[in-house]
This record gives sequence, structure tokens and C-alpha cells, in this order.
Amino acid sequence: MMEARVCCFLVLKKQLFYGIGLGPREYADRILDACSTYILHTCSDPFPVSKRAGKRWKLETTYTEDAEGNSRPHHRLPYDWRVPETAVMQQDEGQAFWIYKGRAQQVQTAQVPITQAQVNEGWSEIRRREAMQRIMLAHQAQQRQQRQNQTQPIQPTPSPQPTRPPISKPSPLLLAANEPPKQGQGPTQPPKSAPKTPAPAVPPSPPQPPIPPVPAVDDDEPDEL
Repeated sequence: MMEARVCCFLVLKKQLFYGIGLGPREYADRILDACSTYILHTCSDPFPVSKRAGKRWKLETTYTEDAEGNSRPHHRLPYDWRVPETAVMQQDEGQAFWIYKGRAQQVQTAQVPITQAQVNEGWSEIRRREAMQRIMLAHQAQQRQQRQNQTQPIQPTPSPQPTRPPISKPSPLLLAANEPPKQGQGPTQPPKSAPKTPAPAVPPSPPQPPIPPVPAVDDDEPDEL
């Protein structure tokens, strides 16, 4: 597993650190608390930063002479700040106190002359490393996605449901006949049929007279009626 380590530097030079864009005092204190390394150049009020180097025991020796001219040493062991404020304010150009985890060291910085070609080469190296970092991050993200896909269970695909024939809607008359009676009403009565009209009387036909027989051609006798 790769660990990302972030080192915070704060460089203060010549200006009061509350007036260089760090915002109000509480914001500036929050930024100072988040840093671990401080490069303290000469400034007018170095104590808010110089005190972060802590304190130490320091041996101080003084001498006194008596009436006979004999010197006598006197030793004191005070517990004082590791980086004195006066020492910070009296620094020359290029001098600075490096403070890290309760330790401090005063250094002299000298500017090294470089050519434009060296500057371009440095920027090319920075861009190359940034491209490598982006490729590495993309590869790690792809590996995480593959592991997540492998751990997730494969859900079965649902089988297609058989199609049902469409249901025809009943007629309104059938729905009305099957509808239960409403509350407060009696049972439904069947619809009354229209009264039947009697058919007109047909008068009886009169009796038909008998048909006389037809006489034969060669018959000479009279026919009987």
C-alpha cells in the first residue's frame, strides 16, 4: 500500500506574518499549526513562529571582581527560548532559521546561478513525473473497478413472461345488471315489459255453397241436383 506524505513549509521573510495574506489572526494560527517545517527569515515580530522551536536549558556565565582584582565566575542555568527574537531580527540577507519538531538551525543561503536551459529541463522533468503519476492513478482506479466487479454476484436474467390474450371488456348493460344494489335502496326490480296489445278479432268466413257436378257430354238424362 502506498502512503502519501505531505510536508508543509512556511517561509516568512521581512513582513509580519499576520499581514502577508494569511487572513485574520485565528486563520494565521491555524495555518501555522498545520505546518511542520518553518523557514524564518528576518522580520519585525518573529515570536509567533520562533516559539515553535521550543525552549532549552542554556548555561550563562558572568564574572565579577573583588577589591583585590580577583575575578570570580557566576553560573546560571535559565530555561529560555531556543530561537531568540533578537537573533532573528538581526539576520542578514540570505540567513534564516530552519525550525522542525522542536529543533532549530541557522543557515546561510546562497543563490546558485542557473541558465534558462536548466530551467526548461527542470520543468520538463516535472511534467514527465506528473504524467507518470496520472497514469499510475488511472491504473489503480481500473484495478479497483475490476475487483469490485469480481466481488459483486452475477444476477440471473429474468425469463420472458408468456403473453396473455387481451381481455375483452364486458358490455355496459352486463355491468349494470351485475352491479350490486346501492346502500339505502331496495333490491333491483327487473324491467317491466310493455303491455301486449290484443290482436283484432277476425270475423268468421261464410259457408261456401256446394259446387254442382259437371254433366257428361254423352249423358242424356237429367242431372240430379
